[in-house]
Amino acid sequence: MTNPGIRQGLALLQNQDFARRFIAYVIAYAGNAMAPIAIAFGVLALTGSATDTALVIAAPTAAQVVILLLGGVLADRNNGLANSSRGGL
Repeated sequence: MTNPGIRQGLALLQNQDFARRFIAYVIAYAGNAMAPIAIAFGVLALTGSATDTALVIAAPTAAQVVILLLGGVLADRNNGLANSSRGGL
């Protein structure tokens, strides 16, 4: 027996506008997921250095950690509970 939620979701794909937008989203998501791997292999092919490749792979993660830490400090100093309850307004 098929779940009614799945059936309704699949029915949405019959709408041509929705199907096009969904396919575009899937392609963009897949491309964004593959980009770091392609860049890492590109650096490895150009330099032949495992260290350079590791730095390229680690750089976005390090940047994200720094931004999250700074964002946490700013949220704590500016009454984070009140800011989060506004929903970005």
